[in-house]
This record gives sequence, structure tokens and C-alpha cells, in this order.
Amino acid sequence: MASGSILLADDDPLFGKIVERHLTKAGYSVMRTLSGENLISLLSVAEPTVIILDLNMPGMSGIETCQKARIRIGKTIPILFLTNVDTQEAITACLEAGGNDFIIKDKELTSLSSRVELWARRRGTARLESTRYDALFSLSGGSSGNFDPENRVRILLRQPAARDISDSTQKIARMTRHIIEKTADDFGTSEKQLRYLVGYLVGATQGWSTTVPGVKLMFLETIVRIMDMLPHFNDDLIEQILENWNALHKDDDFLEGNKRGSEDAVLWMAGEDVAFKPFPSE
Repeated sequence: MASGSILLADDDPLFGKIVERHLTKAGYSVMRTLSGENLISLLSVAEPTVIILDLNMPGMSGIETCQKARIRIGKTIPILFLTNVDTQEAITACLEAGGNDFIIKDKELTSLSSRVELWARRRGTARLESTRYDALFSLSGGSSGNFDPENRVRILLRQPAARDISDSTQKIARMTRHIIEKTADDFGTSEKQLRYLVGYLVGATQGWSTTVPGVKLMFLETIVRIMDMLPHFNDDLIEQILENWNALHKDDDFLEGNKRGSEDAVLWMAGEDVAFKPFPSE
């Protein structure tokens, strides 16, 4: 069961209570308020794991609340917007204000606890900003060479994309494990092999994104989730990979793995019975 504290601001007391019960059942403690002004005041005495804001609140809006919260707490605490407004303008405004995710309200709140859990794990880490990179990858035409984490395109990710990538991450991870099983037992123990493996995952994800739009929208998010599923990666290594993302794309081992990953993904998606070759050894 999850754990941590949630600071929630929503001017609808009934819906706020529903969210509180939902997250409490998932294992979180929830501090709820009806306004952005009160939330900012609470930050002087509370240090939540995740902050959740309604976009449209009277008085201080969710956007203004997020901006003021970022001034006070910096970038270490995830801020999620929970609202029924999903226009492109609203999505952009939320991210520009400092938000990390955008969740559409629905009666069943099917995705809320999983998204909160994901961001709670990333609290205080470099991965907190990772989903902001995905739109840049998409808008740069899918070219890894143009990928620049310092120029983050501020477009939040619609929730359907998050649902779309779940099945894809499982399939890419399964394909990768299938090949690893055919490879030497010590594969992934050297930096050279790890660079190749990361390149392979990026290439496979690129191949998958041609038919699954959600993967393209949440490109880096997808890769991070796949790495989480493989025993070769831990949180520290993933952090290091993200910090050296641009340099990694120029590495020969990475590029070799990238090419093969793209080719394998196309064959796998086509349903062909491919006799995948083992990964190369040293």
C-alpha cells in the first residue's frame, strides 16, 4: 500500500471528499482545503509528498496557486492538476505554471491513485521533470538529435496517453527480456552493454510510437517505465541516464542498439515469428 501525504485544493467540497476517500483508501493521508489561498498558507506548516490542484477555483485560481507554490517550495514536490478542462490552452498553462501532470476528472477516478503513486516516487528527483521532455521529442519530429532538456516544451500530457502506454511498456519489456534470456548471463554488467541496452529501448520505443500515439506523446516516460521493469536498472542509474541524455545519443554503442531496437519493434508489432538474435557481448 502507498504512503505519503497529499495536499489537495478543490473548491467543490463534495468532489474533494470523494478524492480524499479515494486516496486515503490507497494509503495516503490527505489534507484538504477549499481554496488556493489556504493551500499556500498550509505550505508554511506542511511538507506534502504531492500537491493536487483544481484548475478553476474562485479567488486564487489553480494556475496562480501553482505559481505561488513553486516560489515557496521550488521544484522538489510534484504538483498535479485535477480538472475537467482539457483544452490545449489549459494544458499549456498548467505546465507553464509549474505543474507536472494533468488528470481529467471522472466519476471512478480510475487513474488518480496510480498517477499520484508515480509522482510520489519521483519527489525530489531529476525524474520529476521528465514528462516535460516528451512533448519536445514529439515536436522536434521524433529526432533524438534535437532533444534538448534545457528547452522544455511546456505541454502537459493528456490522461489517455498514460493509459495508452501501459500495454506498450509491457510488450517492449517482454520483447527485451525475451532477447536477454538468449544472451550471456553477465549481459548488462558493463557500461558498454548498458549503453547498447538503453539505445535498444529507445529504438524499440521509437518503433512502437509509429502506431501508438500515446507512446510518442509520453516518449521518455515510456522508456523510464520500461527500465523500471528490467533488473539491469535502478533509480540511481536511471537518474544518471537522464542527466546524460544528450551525450548518450552520440555514443556508438547506443546508436547500434537504437538501430536494432527500431527494427525488432517493427517485426514484433507485425506479429512475425522472429528468431531474435542475442544481444552482442563485449
